[in-house]
Amino acid sequence: MTYQDKYIGKKIEEYEIREFIGKGGMGAVYKGFDTTLNRPVAIKILLESSLDNPDMVRRFEREAKVIAEINHPNIAQIYKIGKIDNVPYYVMEFIRGKSLADILQEKGRISGSKCIDYIIQTAKGLRAAANHNIIHRDIKPANIMITEDGTVKIVDFGIAKVFRDNTFKTTTGTIMGTPRYMSPEQGKGGNVDLRSDIYSLGATFYHIIAGISPFDSDNPVTLLMKHFSEPVKSIKQFNAEVPDKLCNVIYCMMEKSPSERYQDYTQLIITLENLYAKREEITSYIPVIEQEEETSLKQIKKRKLLLIGLAAIVLIFIISLFLSPKKPEQKTTPQGRTIYDDGSMSQTFNELQKFQKQVDKNDE
Repeated sequence: MTYQDKYIGKKIEEYEIREFIGKGGMGAVYKGFDTTLNRPVAIKILLESSLDNPDMVRRFEREAKVIAEINHPNIAQIYKIGKIDNVPYYVMEFIRGKSLADILQEKGRISGSKCIDYIIQTAKGLRAAANHNIIHRDIKPANIMITEDGTVKIVDFGIAKVFRDNTFKTTTGTIMGTPRYMSPEQGKGGNVDLRSDIYSLGATFYHIIAGISPFDSDNPVTLLMKHFSEPVKSIKQFNAEVPDKLCNVIYCMMEKSPSERYQDYTQLIITLENLYAKREEITSYIPVIEQEEETSLKQIKKRKLLLIGLAAIVLIFIISLFLSPKKPEQKTTPQGRTIYDDGSMSQTFNELQKFQKQVDKNDE
């Protein structure tokens, strides 16, 4: 019996292990079933080959705790952490869907507003992680899952950097991550912050939109050097239909110097939502133009009501002039003019004020 088959059919408390899904750098992933809540789950079990490596064991257990700390719809959720036959495992949300790497392999590239929506969702998930002082450090198409309903789920926090956690520290000068999408500062083994993930997110979506990664080489060192010094090629060279504004957003995300990129995720998200809010697939933003149009319609309606009300009040005033038995009172204005007022003008003005207030109240 192979390692990947030895757990199939076993039960961990309320979880049944039913099917082998795949293997990653640290663990084997199985499809399981929660018999209590009657739902599918994913169960990740540490690889047997890693059991004798204390550092790998710590990393595996730490990954589960890191993900469990972040409660966000764009990050795969952790349900349970434990051990089976003294081997660490954790149970997580089962994602029905495909990774962006799978979609790229099938379609070659992804374009249109759907792609913009994926960028925004991924940025929101990474912002939630950054708010917990967690940097992913391995953002790439394979680690961004898309569910059947189009929801982004970020996975694999195995090499994440947690600023307050000293249980797993990367030695300065050690390079961890995927060179094809790695920021220049991460490729140099230096200190990284959220702007490094922003770079990797930009490189990932460059690949998704253009159909080709921003830099390529069979040699990892050469590939890293390109991130350090080689300018990013125009996206339009590979996909002429991509709007200039979107290209500029990606280029800004991939600036060589962290200080020249977007400085936080909110800045990036607002930029994307403002630029592409009118695309119907993106529902998280209400376009300003719609608000303006709605305000204009209210103003037109309000003016019509005022005109109708004013006309009615003037008509009543004219009729009252002919029917009123009251003798007009002679008055002198501050300018020395003589006027005759039987009280109708003051009454008319008061009526108009009341009507204006009622219109304003109804409009609110």
